[in-house]
Amino acid sequence: ISSHKKVAPFSLSSNLSPQSKQTTSSTNDVSPSLKLLLQRKMPQCTHPEGFAPVENYVYNSVLTRNKDQLESKNGSKGSGNASNSDKSNRGYRALLDIIRKRDDPVMLHKVLLALGSGATLGLITSNPSFHAHLTHLIMRLDPFTAPPCLTKTDQSNATIQQLSKFEASMKCFDDYRIADAHLRLCVAVVSANSTFLLPVLEMLVKFLCQEVDAPQERILRIHATLYTTLYLVPKGNQLLPPILSKLFPFKLATRKVIIWYVKQLITMLDYVPTILGDVLQICIEKCLIMDVEIKIHDGGGVSIEEDSDDENHIFEMDVSDENRHKKAVQNEEDDERKPEVRVDEMADKLDSVMLLLFEYLQSNFALPGQITRIYELIYPIFNTYIATTHKSKFVQFLLFYICGMYQEDATQLQLEHQDATYNMPIVTHEALYRDFASKLLDNVLDSRRSNVHRQISACYLASFVSRASYVNAETICECVAVFLRWAEVYINQTYANANSKNNRGDLSHSNALFYTVCQAAFYIMCFRGDEAWEYYKKVCAEYASAEKDSVVDADMVNPSSIDIGPTRWRNICCASKTYSQGRSTGTRSMGLHPLKYCLESVRREFLHLASVFELLPKDFIEESINEFSPQRRTTPKRSPARVINTAATMAVKTLEAKRSKGGVGGLGRGSNPLDSFFPFDPYLLRMSHVHVDPFYIYWEGSVVEDYETEVKEEEDIIDEMDDDFSKDENCDSDSEDDHTPQKQHMTQSLGSDHEVMMSISPASNSSTILTRGEAEATNIDDNDEEDHEDMKRGVNEQDVVW
Repeated sequence: ISSHKKVAPFSLSSNLSPQSKQTTSSTNDVSPSLKLLLQRKMPQCTHPEGFAPVENYVYNSVLTRNKDQLESKNGSKGSGNASNSDKSNRGYRALLDIIRKRDDPVMLHKVLLALGSGATLGLITSNPSFHAHLTHLIMRLDPFTAPPCLTKTDQSNATIQQLSKFEASMKCFDDYRIADAHLRLCVAVVSANSTFLLPVLEMLVKFLCQEVDAPQERILRIHATLYTTLYLVPKGNQLLPPILSKLFPFKLATRKVIIWYVKQLITMLDYVPTILGDVLQICIEKCLIMDVEIKIHDGGGVSIEEDSDDENHIFEMDVSDENRHKKAVQNEEDDERKPEVRVDEMADKLDSVMLLLFEYLQSNFALPGQITRIYELIYPIFNTYIATTHKSKFVQFLLFYICGMYQEDATQLQLEHQDATYNMPIVTHEALYRDFASKLLDNVLDSRRSNVHRQISACYLASFVSRASYVNAETICECVAVFLRWAEVYINQTYANANSKNNRGDLSHSNALFYTVCQAAFYIMCFRGDEAWEYYKKVCAEYASAEKDSVVDADMVNPSSIDIGPTRWRNICCASKTYSQGRSTGTRSMGLHPLKYCLESVRREFLHLASVFELLPKDFIEESINEFSPQRRTTPKRSPARVINTAATMAVKTLEAKRSKGGVGGLGRGSNPLDSFFPFDPYLLRMSHVHVDPFYIYWEGSVVEDYETEVKEEEDIIDEMDDDFSKDENCDSDSEDDHTPQKQHMTQSLGSDHEVMMSISPASNSSTILTRGEAEATNIDDNDEEDHEDMKRGVNEQDVVW
């Protein structure tokens, strides 16, 4: 512990007020005790006047108590010693009263010092059962706050002698004399007998969260005591995490209390780095509790999950009519609180904790190898807690951020090395995002895991690859290729017998994993299909050229490992028919129809992409559009799905512009047979989103644009402008002269629209989440005019909640 030299931003000095920080910067103005505390050293205690008689009295009382307990235990207590025993018991009870009442601070200070002396301490710790009441009072003592009997004393009619006694008593608390004596006594007790370690640690943690924004000297004393205790008894590193989890504030506590406690946890990591994994797990578990409290409903509304009334009244006792009336009034006041306010409070707590975690991670990434270490600590937490939490919305972005920071640092290091070595390549470790993606793929392919866990992993992988800007095209192709290869194997193994009898009405349930994997592949292509397709064609061309010249390098990417060609898609999607375009390979799908059991908006966008890249036969695309969307136009002349409506993309529109019905988990637009979700949908928390934005890809419309349609639209605009201009009375000049300013005007108009889109795009430096929601909400399907008008009305009807 002593060799840990690094001081994190949330070190002991982070709890100091600005005035005290200025004081600590000047060594001449810092008190000796504060200097020691900043070094995590406990201040020394001096013996006051008249300490010797008190020390002897305390020693004799404790010694007599031991003798009486031993005689009572052995049954050899004589009647002649009854009077002496009563006197000793009265003395011992006097010690207990002084500690319990705290009405005489001067004597309390002396007693605490006397109990910590060597001989007396040995008597107490060698026979802890004899002094259970005494040790209990010591652990329950509050040495920082004066008792009510002193603070509420009426000083108006007091004499000068009484006032001087009162000032001396209060000074014992104000100058931390009692606190120093008490904390040193606790450390001495633990060092003499480690059985007291657990209650002492619990006492110290309670002191930390007892008062929010407590004086800096008080907090520094507690941390110094905790550090000294753990240094003397290293076993405390194992006992401390359960205590920290037990005393973490409840979710209904105020934001200030929760933030204060998390800051103290992060401060502990500065001198107890071995509990980093435990602290991260505690914070993530508590964040998940707040995360799942925020519910997003089908209509787009948000609310806090209510506790069952039955549970609240199970242990309700009979109360008087007056108390019952007060409770009913309180319940009515709670019910009258606006749901938006309650959601905002919970989201604000979660946002603040996430911001602290992001900042702590960022401050520690400067250390060599620290990013990898933190990733290795958080991934098991993700696999155990986050992935198994139903529709977690925010906490998983910690891993998203860690992978992004690692990639950013690796890229910067490589650039600096190339500048120093004249573009010589360097050997770098595999990116963390590839390790994360490979672990998720392993979960999907592991047949020993439950289907639910495999489906969750597929959703996480699809959302991660689609949304993370640092994921390269090779990784995208590899993930999609693995999904397609697995789907082909599933079809061959499950439906090898063409006459197999299956309940066709239960396909989405019996083949849920197959449909989830296929939907994951469709979703990735909707977001990153252009990058993946261009990379795949490039690799195929380079590999074919190398084979032709017989210069195939072992380091070259084999197209078979990233095969996302049309044949694969036709094997998965096409039904048992022969289409006019391409080979008749559709017979292998055996009527599973993965596009039928897919999120509607993802299906429409993928069909559009497949028509542009010719991944599927045109006949099949037209037939699918007619089958799944009979009232819509049958040819994808323009992007049929201008927005991928998943859980959080629709949440952006609902909280900041009215959300449409349906979608992922019943929360997006259109049907969602699989009740699936994509966990890395837009991050909506207003303060901590700044750490996610640099690595995040927002939906900005279709990944492919029909160039001919856009050109035609531009020509239509020009023609309309020509018609308007020809009607002008002053239009007598040469047509070329007329057309030139017209083109300039059109260019300026398009340029201003582009600037408007840039101002609301995710890349802008806006400080509100509403801008990001509008950026995604502007890309609306031209066919969905009614939905578009609903969204515009929703902006005026509902304020931003998060």
